[in-house]
Amino acid sequence: MDNKNTKLEYGAIIKLLIISAFYILPIIISNRYQVDDVGRSLDGYTGWAKNGRPLADFLSTILNFGEPLTDSSPLGLILGILVLCFTISIYAKINLKQIDSKLGFLAVFMFIANPFYIENLSFKFDVLTMCISVGLLFLTFSLPNRPRYYILGLLLTSSSLMLYQASIGIYPMLTAFSIMCFSGGSISFREIFKSISIRLIVLIAAYAIVHSITYKYVETHEYSKIHSELIPIGIEGLSTLFRNSIKSLELIYLYLQPVPQWILWIYGLLFSSLFIKHAINITNSIDRCFVRALWILFYMTLPVAVFMFSFIHIALLKLPVWNVRVFASFGGVLLLLGIITFQVIKSNIVRVIILSPIIYLSFLHVYAYGNAALAQDKADTVLMSSISYDIKHISSKKTEISFYGWVPRSRPLETTIARLPLVKQLVPMFLSTNNFWSATKLRHYGINLRFKNINDNDMKFMCHSAPLISSDDYRIFKIDDRIIIQLIKPKC
Repeated sequence: MDNKNTKLEYGAIIKLLIISAFYILPIIISNRYQVDDVGRSLDGYTGWAKNGRPLADFLSTILNFGEPLTDSSPLGLILGILVLCFTISIYAKINLKQIDSKLGFLAVFMFIANPFYIENLSFKFDVLTMCISVGLLFLTFSLPNRPRYYILGLLLTSSSLMLYQASIGIYPMLTAFSIMCFSGGSISFREIFKSISIRLIVLIAAYAIVHSITYKYVETHEYSKIHSELIPIGIEGLSTLFRNSIKSLELIYLYLQPVPQWILWIYGLLFSSLFIKHAINITNSIDRCFVRALWILFYMTLPVAVFMFSFIHIALLKLPVWNVRVFASFGGVLLLLGIITFQVIKSNIVRVIILSPIIYLSFLHVYAYGNAALAQDKADTVLMSSISYDIKHISSKKTEISFYGWVPRSRPLETTIARLPLVKQLVPMFLSTNNFWSATKLRHYGINLRFKNINDNDMKFMCHSAPLISSDDYRIFKIDDRIIIQLIKPKC
């Protein structure tokens, strides 16, 4: 019997690896740099420690056998997916024992199929550390619930935060999962209170350790400090929390916007019914109707809490960075939908019918993103090659470069955004006004000029002077030894 179960478990992991491989295929094919990759591919620096991620520096250097870092993509992505598949499978084996072994990989894959996580998976240099950060949290909740393992859980959680802080939303999600009775057993207020208390203490202690290391012993960049500052307590803080929550919901809605409203309503009612059914099932042993009703009400708040945990870590920041990669924990919401489907529905056919459209929507996003990113990369290559050619043929002295306007999106990317608006947030655009990465991107084409911001005098100069070079896509001006790339005409 044990051999049979072992074979089923190995089979489930292999199936998860296969479907995950198909999922990341368009990311590998598109081969487009994300923002930070542009500089790292040139200079091989680390620099994550200054953003509060010292373990990312350490681990990346070790795996690269020293500095400078080399672009070994897609090796990092492949290893990252292996880490996610194995750690989530371990978590499922220990905490989700009632999930069917044959098709349970679909429920587990729901976490990886997080469309917001596409940006994380697209980074060439730190995708592995971001995946390990998530994997460590799943391992934390796979440890035996005994005192001697609490220290190990604290170390794993602290390490996760020092690899990638935005993973933290997964921690309270898995805490909520742990009290949802997905592995059977009876309800115990004492056990629930104990579990939440221990998890909260571990999280607070982990934060204290990380804060101590990153701010006292590591030189942290001012940018990181500004964007890590929590909202103040009071009316102003509540107002900021509300605005940030609305902004987060707007970004999340980009994922659902392509789906017809009636389908969203059907799925909303369906999953609400599944959660109610689960709450009724696990409270059957409670005799007193009033007490049972309170327990059911409590369990119905947990899915709402899990959804809030997907963005609350962003909403609580005074000046958050609004990149979709910080919504990595939204995968926990999708994972919960997969778990509850397998928990309540007993027919494999019905399970597949319910989850297939959700999984397909994620595949649609990642494949459309891959093709759109590839099309934009081709368009950028043509434009930047032309710009670099013209700059190299300016014989007079040049040491600085500035940019005004922005690169137009390719037609395939525009078409994709019209149907899947989330893709707009996933495909980076490099050349734009006062964008430091514009100059860095042109270094890939042999233009090694120091970046400088556009000022009001530059605007006046562009309005009243003839360009040195003019084309259908851009105009080039020169002020002293500085080149100005004008991508759109200013309002004069």
